[in-house]
Amino acid sequence: MAQDTPLDRFKAVLSGTARALSDEAEVELAFTADAPAQSGKHLKVPMPARTLPADQVAEARGFADSFALRLRLHDAGLHARGAPVDTVARAVFDAVETARIEALGSLGYQGITDNLATALDVKLRADPITRARNRSEVPLSTALQLLVREALTGAPSPVAAEPGLALVREWIGEKTDLSALALALDDQRSFQQLATKLLQDLELVEGDQVPEESDEGGEEDEGEEGQDTDEADEGDAEQSEGDAQMEQRGQQREDQSEEGESEQLEGDDLDDAEGEPGDEGEEGMQPVRPNRPPADMSRAFDYRIWTTDFDEVVAATELCDADELARLRGYLDQQLVHLQSAVSKLANRLQRRLMAQQSRSWDFDQDEGLLDAARLARVVVNPMQSLSYKIERDTEFRDTVVTLLIDNSGSMRGRPISIAAISADILARTLERCGVKTEILGFTTRAWKGGQSRETWLAAGRP
Repeated sequence: MAQDTPLDRFKAVLSGTARALSDEAEVELAFTADAPAQSGKHLKVPMPARTLPADQVAEARGFADSFALRLRLHDAGLHARGAPVDTVARAVFDAVETARIEALGSLGYQGITDNLATALDVKLRADPITRARNRSEVPLSTALQLLVREALTGAPSPVAAEPGLALVREWIGEKTDLSALALALDDQRSFQQLATKLLQDLELVEGDQVPEESDEGGEEDEGEEGQDTDEADEGDAEQSEGDAQMEQRGQQREDQSEEGESEQLEGDDLDDAEGEPGDEGEEGMQPVRPNRPPADMSRAFDYRIWTTDFDEVVAATELCDADELARLRGYLDQQLVHLQSAVSKLANRLQRRLMAQQSRSWDFDQDEGLLDAARLARVVVNPMQSLSYKIERDTEFRDTVVTLLIDNSGSMRGRPISIAAISADILARTLERCGVKTEILGFTTRAWKGGQSRETWLAAGRP
């Protein structure tokens, strides 16, 4: 039996700690190269390198502690019933609840506090708040989570987020008082009511848009209304159980799809391997955009680039250091272990398609070259007769370069960007085997909601 590696032992310890923190014996923990995620009792945390660097170990611990505390201290059904419908308001509502869970769970545990702080630093590396230049570029969900964390724990926010927080700190302080949240730290229902009032103070929701909880009934009316309330409670309980079962089935489908992914990609329908709808991570439903051919567009549709003044080109080597690049390359190679045969099959198939497009031409009646089969009878009769050969003409093939452009915006976070990276790697290897030069580019906006380009467009009257 093979001896366990340090990485295996670390995973076992991390799993045991997560079960202890969550008070759930059935918690399962796995390493992932995608964005960390939680699906029921299945936790996925970043996988550290084999040498277990201290910073990567703390990062994995931070995400594991956060997910475990959520299992123990968070009522998903109660949270869903009180959540607003608006996207921005829902993001703030979720972020404030996350701050409550981590603040409550870390009380008296310095190790958990340090782990959560490390995980927060990792999350902020890619958060727009670290690059915000004005108040409109600051994501309210991140800002409120950090400010609520300060109010509940007294710990300062990370240095990287301070410039962005400074843009909204005074404005939020004038709108609402965050100190009241600390009074309901251990009561999710009361804390949720204060969070709803926070959304109203910030004008993210209106009074008539606040969901009413069905299990809160008055003491004056106990007749039929009380009976209805009890039925609503039972319905909510059944709904919560149903949600849990659906969540479990979704996880099973995800595991099955991951196991069969390599076989599916090796088949003819590679373009259909997109995973289940539940595999989209924390971002929820991904945006859907119909791909209509240009011929279907109206003649009045004259798309033009608004401005290129704020465009930036950054080389891949400048986005991360060599160690991080090697670690990410290792993650991707692990995903491609079972797909190596797919590259060979695709390359052979593409090569046959390319060869079928070649039009071969010949020059006949030559003194030397390949024997012309049409002149075979003449050669038999008179072998010394000339002009019985043919030569293939030299055909100049145009040089071809293929560019693969990948969307790197926030909506691709998690499993979608992982699938895109795997597909791009397979395509690049396939094309290179066929002698086609390939480059892979990515694009995104520097800030949310279009950044500075959108601001200039709005300032110009939306032309």
